[in-house]
Amino acid sequence: MFENGHRRVSDAGVREMTKTLTLLASGTRGDVQPYLALGLGLRQAGYHVRIATHEKFVPMVTQWNLTFARLDDNPSDLFARPGGEDALRFDLRHPVRNLRATLEYWRDARPVFERLLVSAWRAAQGSDALVFGLSTLWGAHIADALGIPRIRAFLQPFTPTRDFPSPLLPFNFSLGARYNRLTYHIVAQSMQLAWRGAIQRWRRETLRVKSTKRFGDALTMYGFSSHVVPRPSDWSSEQITGYWFLPTSMDWTPSPELAKFLDAGEPPVYIGFGSINVREPRQVLAIIVGALEQTGLRAILSVSHNFTDARLPATMFPIGDVPHAWLFPEMSALVHHGGAGTTGAGLRAGKPTIIIPLAVDQLFWGNRAARLGVGASIPPRALTIDSLSRALLVARKSEMQARAKKLGEGISREEGVARAVELIRARI
Repeated sequence: MFENGHRRVSDAGVREMTKTLTLLASGTRGDVQPYLALGLGLRQAGYHVRIATHEKFVPMVTQWNLTFARLDDNPSDLFARPGGEDALRFDLRHPVRNLRATLEYWRDARPVFERLLVSAWRAAQGSDALVFGLSTLWGAHIADALGIPRIRAFLQPFTPTRDFPSPLLPFNFSLGARYNRLTYHIVAQSMQLAWRGAIQRWRRETLRVKSTKRFGDALTMYGFSSHVVPRPSDWSSEQITGYWFLPTSMDWTPSPELAKFLDAGEPPVYIGFGSINVREPRQVLAIIVGALEQTGLRAILSVSHNFTDARLPATMFPIGDVPHAWLFPEMSALVHHGGAGTTGAGLRAGKPTIIIPLAVDQLFWGNRAARLGVGASIPPRALTIDSLSRALLVARKSEMQARAKKLGEGISREEGVARAVELIRARI
């Protein structure tokens, strides 16, 4: 086995050293980190691995001694600007604001996206296979132009199924099996329509291809746990491997102040919203403080992106970049935005999870936590001191704690990276 669940390189794996695999990783940190884990597993299996991502993620890539290839401008950065948090969202309370923000995003994202495509073509040169995900679906065109295998590596369900509607919808109701399958086609067509013009120009001017060529079917695999999302019965060759976690760094140690806070009482609650802007952060923080006062709980508050200038009570401790693999097992419960990576890390830690979904697939993961009986989902419009207090008190009950622990044990037994490496090796 590899350390922390990654398998060791066999003698047969040495022959793969001549093959170069490029992983296209664009988006937020939560989008990129699973591909670092996958890339590390592929390198340990004997492949030469190239992580094509953005400049700000260079420290993450070099920390694991992986090869970096530059991707230019990142469309996801536009969500972090003032007002950007309203783009691509569906809120019945503010439809005009959401529509205006979305139109501004599409307008400003097009030139950014075009530069991203050109840089991705440069980064992929010399590859023997290309790995891409939801935010880099256009990587299929690069693979076809180069005549190399396409490996689709997703962090959320994307293949149509009768079992549930697309996780990328801004609502979660179902009207039955046919409706569920239809939603995936609607989402896929919407994504293609948004970028169609830029992609067509890129294919013509950069890739210099006019028609789509197919070099065999793409391998499609999913980096989440079947304990969380059971494999749909109507999928064909798609595989659920388990989450793609980086090895746990055992040499990381907390600051003396953080260690003192953790030792000063019962395990606190973790609260954080990743790299997404929170609308009206002062109001959200007031709700959090009020809920903690009402429940008598303490909290660790991630201020790496939101709440940076907040004045906190003594029951709350601010943190920046602390590894989730180390931090989450120290918590009693988790409150976060529901990003795929954060959700996976929290469930693996065996902690009840309260998700306040802000965008994209986060509503889906919140509903999964609720349906599994290991947490709750509170839409931002329903977030109040009372609603958060009730969810925190339920999360503290022994029944939910036991279910969360059992789920965490099941996820921990999976070897998602190793299984993904096996699938890739069999394909290329």
